[in-house]
Amino acid sequence: MSDQGKGPPGRSYITVAGVRVEERIFTTPYTCDPELYSCQSQCCCRGCILHQAEIERIRLHLSEIASFLPPGKGRALAAKGCFVADCATQCPAGCEIHGLEWEALRLHFPEGDPPHCLSYPDQMCLFAYERNGVRLCAIHSYALKAGLGLSEVKPLDCIQYPVYLGEDEEGRFLGVQETPNLAHIPCLKDPQGEVMVLSLGYAIEALLGKEFYQQLLQASERYVSNPIPGAHRP
Repeated sequence: MSDQGKGPPGRSYITVAGVRVEERIFTTPYTCDPELYSCQSQCCCRGCILHQAEIERIRLHLSEIASFLPPGKGRALAAKGCFVADCATQCPAGCEIHGLEWEALRLHFPEGDPPHCLSYPDQMCLFAYERNGVRLCAIHSYALKAGLGLSEVKPLDCIQYPVYLGEDEEGRFLGVQETPNLAHIPCLKDPQGEVMVLSLGYAIEALLGKEFYQQLLQASERYVSNPIPGAHRP
């Protein structure tokens, strides 16, 4: 673990295995719990961005995923097998992907593989459904029931939030997303639970691998004992 890195103004970084890690990941609590926050999964207000390999992974499990949706919607989705949006129809005025949303994903897209979006009828992701008054994700629910890791079936754009792997002139960094479209959601306005380095371990592993995550946990233990002098605290 190195000394504090430069990074954008107002942020503090620690270097772990050649990657600058924003200090907030060690200090900020985070939990994704639609029931706790009564948020109705506001972060699913639009379809996520995904690449072709993720589309194929979802297709492999589509009938099982669709079984979590309301019967009519689920049967129609399973029969048609169509969950990727037509850009011209979904965004007739032009692409609605915010620049920061794309920045948080561009490193993970193979060259020549353009971004696709899930359909979001009525401004909610096609895979959003309601159970006992709480809006949930059918892909997430299926993964939990089937004993799959989220990264085995759920798109990276969904599971990584609110962290992301970026790159600038100083190299790669693991940061906290600040997409204006999602600035209002309660999990960030009222942080609860374990700190991000623990609660988002599955996402960090998906971004940078298990070996890096183990090194990050070790760095976190050292950080708790010796935080950066004068660094920003939430």
